[in-house]
Amino acid sequence: MFKTLFGVEPESIKETCVVTPFITKEIISGLQISKTAKGTIYSAGNNDIFSLVVARMGAGFVGDAVLHLKDTKCKKLIFFGSCGAAKETLKTGDILLVEKSFSQDSFVNMLKEREIKDIFYPDKELFDSILKNGSDLDLTKGKCLTVGSLKLEEGYLKKTNNDEVDVVDMETSAFLYASFCINRKAISVLFVTDIINKYPYYVAMQKQNLDKIKEITLKSSKMLFQIIK
Repeated sequence: MFKTLFGVEPESIKETCVVTPFITKEIISGLQISKTAKGTIYSAGNNDIFSLVVARMGAGFVGDAVLHLKDTKCKKLIFFGSCGAAKETLKTGDILLVEKSFSQDSFVNMLKEREIKDIFYPDKELFDSILKNGSDLDLTKGKCLTVGSLKLEEGYLKKTNNDEVDVVDMETSAFLYASFCINRKAISVLFVTDIINKYPYYVAMQKQNLDKIKEITLKSSKMLFQIIK
């Protein structure tokens, strides 16, 4: 089943595994992955140091990918994805190590404006190690809100008035909790591609701005490789 889903045998997965919701030439280049094999849902590949799993966007896909890694030799999981800044003190291109993740990754819960009840944390030992390894790089720590709707994120942030939130993504909470459920150490590294209410995702993704996103993705991928190495 694993090879059908991921395109590789479970034995090929290394002890350190990077999970990302999407794949680009910049990620492949920055993480120094020579090639990936495509399964029915996911893709996977390796370099000499770690494995890369491409899980697709959204909490469900990422969470399921992590659960499937239970029967591999993976011991450390690193989520690597994009995010939107909730504070103007952050700028596009900033790279964050998530120290706390508020979970609101249900579309229905957001639409009903329900309060946040679940908070998830990275593995402390792995978090401290990555933060130390990135001490001479442009890496900072921050708090993330995982949402189930990009359309609703602006209004939800205003109504909940959670001033702890630094960035917003769609996967980190599911990733952290799924990792906990299979007893794996896990952290999330996010790079900022848009600024909520000021430079929103639908502007950042316009054709004339795609080169900027590619540049940010390549820079972030290279930094992550250096940190893991």
